[in-house]
Amino acid sequence: MLFSVHRLPFHRVFVIFALALSGSISLLRAAAPTPGQLDTTFVPAPGTNGTVNVVIPQPDGKVIAAGSFTFANNVARNRIARFNFNGSLDTGFDPGTGADGEITAAVLQTDGRIVVAGRFTSFNGFSHNRICRLNANGSVDQTFGLGSGINNAALALALQSDGRIIVGGQFSQIDLTQRFNLARLNNDGSVDFSFDPGNGPNGDVNAIVIQPDGAIVIGGTFIGYNGFARGGVARVLGNGVLDPSFDSGVGTGGNVFALALQHNGKIVLGGRFVQYSGTNRTFIARIFGDGSLDFGFNPAPNDWIQSLAVEPDDRILVGGFFTGINGFGRSRIARLNTN
Repeated sequence: MLFSVHRLPFHRVFVIFALALSGSISLLRAAAPTPGQLDTTFVPAPGTNGTVNVVIPQPDGKVIAAGSFTFANNVARNRIARFNFNGSLDTGFDPGTGADGEITAAVLQTDGRIVVAGRFTSFNGFSHNRICRLNANGSVDQTFGLGSGINNAALALALQSDGRIIVGGQFSQIDLTQRFNLARLNNDGSVDFSFDPGNGPNGDVNAIVIQPDGAIVIGGTFIGYNGFARGGVARVLGNGVLDPSFDSGVGTGGNVFALALQHNGKIVLGGRFVQYSGTNRTFIARIFGDGSLDFGFNPAPNDWIQSLAVEPDDRILVGGFFTGINGFGRSRIARLNTN
């Protein structure tokens, strides 16, 4: 199962709004919670009845969740739902019958529309093979057209600053155009022919991040990209060609499930691997902008990493299957300092 964690408002200010009898509104600040403490003001009751793969906080405080579930807070919601700030279901977001298969990735566009991708072949009764765009109210955006769609699972999405969409997964065609596991779409959902990765990655693409200069970093189970050795991580230029200045070589040998960018340009990798370019690194590693290993970073969790997120101060949240990390007991979620 693949999970995606987007940048979250980690240092959120907790507030209580009280409506006085006079009709005025006063604003009180609650005591700051302990880092890692459960936010008891967010109560999804009882939440979803299946896996959540994607969580996207909206600017208005609402939260989009997508995955394999069919109910959210006891209301039928097939694979996607939106929750209010307090965890109650946002009934103003109604996807109808939703997706007929798992959603593995989603991105929120600046206009509030949501692109979702995964293993589904229809959404709310409309034929949409593995990718679809929803309006802000959950209805299907029929202006986002991709013809025959994607011929196999789409596992990762990333949104460029110009609105174009990078798609990764385990496919060989998009709208009958040959694209091996990596492609770019225009804002209307059509294939962007100016992005041509050739034979591309020779295995699944599970994670995508876009650097500030527009370069595209991908992670997955591949060991090569268009004939060049690239184990688990590679960087691609804006035209889809491999960036030769970023050389991971044999890298992890594959099985990268999560990527995160730090503000200093370093890249954190998480997954199910035990080495990076011949150096012992269990399940997590950090690399420089040229693809070389950062030897000073070695947290050593005792099981594999599934998700990563970087806080504004560059500390790293990690999630996965571990029960310990760096000698400390931590069940499946932990925060790392920058080192």
